[in-house]
Amino acid sequence: MNLSIKKQLQKVSYWNEIKKIVAKISQHNFSVLIVGGSVRDALLNKPIKDIDLATSATPEQIVKIFPKSNSSFSKYGTVFIPLKNKHKVEITTFRQDSPRTDGRRPQSVQYSSIKEDVKRRDFTINALFYDLKTDKIIDLVNGAKDLQSKKIRTVGKAEKRFKEDSLRMIRALRLAHQLNFKLDKEIQQAILKLNKDISAISKERVLEELRNMFYIGKIGCILKSLNDCGLFHQIFPQLNLERKYFKFWKKDFSFYPDPAFCWAAVGLPFFYSHTKKFEVFLKSYPIKTVVIKNSLFYLKSAQTLIDLKSSFTEQLMAFNGKKKQVYELTHNFLESGIMKSKDLQKLKRNLKFILKEFKKRETKNQLPSALVKGADLLKLSPAVPKQNFSKILKQAFIYQMENPTWNKKEILKKLGYK
Repeated sequence: MNLSIKKQLQKVSYWNEIKKIVAKISQHNFSVLIVGGSVRDALLNKPIKDIDLATSATPEQIVKIFPKSNSSFSKYGTVFIPLKNKHKVEITTFRQDSPRTDGRRPQSVQYSSIKEDVKRRDFTINALFYDLKTDKIIDLVNGAKDLQSKKIRTVGKAEKRFKEDSLRMIRALRLAHQLNFKLDKEIQQAILKLNKDISAISKERVLEELRNMFYIGKIGCILKSLNDCGLFHQIFPQLNLERKYFKFWKKDFSFYPDPAFCWAAVGLPFFYSHTKKFEVFLKSYPIKTVVIKNSLFYLKSAQTLIDLKSSFTEQLMAFNGKKKQVYELTHNFLESGIMKSKDLQKLKRNLKFILKEFKKRETKNQLPSALVKGADLLKLSPAVPKQNFSKILKQAFIYQMENPTWNKKEILKKLGYK
């Protein structure tokens, strides 16, 4: 088992720097261990994202050894040591935590031993230590056994761990889906009892955990588990969840690395005919502007493709640049039966026809470049209000697609500009 740990750790791009840090701390007669998710993933032969260290040295002592360290979190016992290529390693002193008043960080910390340090950690599979010097696992909470049993279990009582930090409830679900493990019954019962506490956690932290969950895939399973334990309504109080939506979410989706696609996949069943409401929903969370913009593109594209009043050209444009993603969303949505329509079969046939026609015209997953651009509108006299640019450029492209022989001048003339 230990050999697999070394093999996996050696694959990390900054492993040599980690070894040097461990050696340097050891030279000063402090113990230092690799801890947490990297040990867990190494034992599971999974790729390692980050390597965290735990040590008997205090933050002040670490800073003396590594003067370039970032000690802004030293009051919580944590120091960050910068590495090459913008990487950094988090090193935390063995500690005991006082009660957390903000549901996240302790009011104060007391430096202690590894035996006390392990008690403050969230899940047993994240509380494994690896001693590089002796090449041994230090397991004080039966975490290795839980890895073998494929079980998510808290260190100590689940209620106590979740009251310390309510976000751990979502994290437990994420780990279960990510690793294909089962939740311990005590965890399930604790989440059902405490799910309302998640509303006190900042949206930024909840969003980060959700983003990590969505990237796993299996969106139907993820949303169902959030709903089954009462967390869905706490996280999305403005959404009225219906069971029929799960038929759409159970479909295979291929584009989870794109956060905009993830939000579109979540929102489409609720907002397939309400663009503005979807925009308001997205803006109620700390989502980046570019992600909101792209997510709205997915929704509007799907709306265009399920609206028989849309012109042929508008439907071709709905695929522009995001052909596969837009087709997947729209096709799965129509197949789910969420939208009741007497023209459902016609819409399905039309979607396949439009895709076929788009492929005839596309180059590198896009339609031909637009002849009329924003720079052209800026040169017009009288001046065109910038808030009208998007609408005018869209109409200009429609004229271009419908009249392949026209040049820029002819398109502008059709728009009413000389």
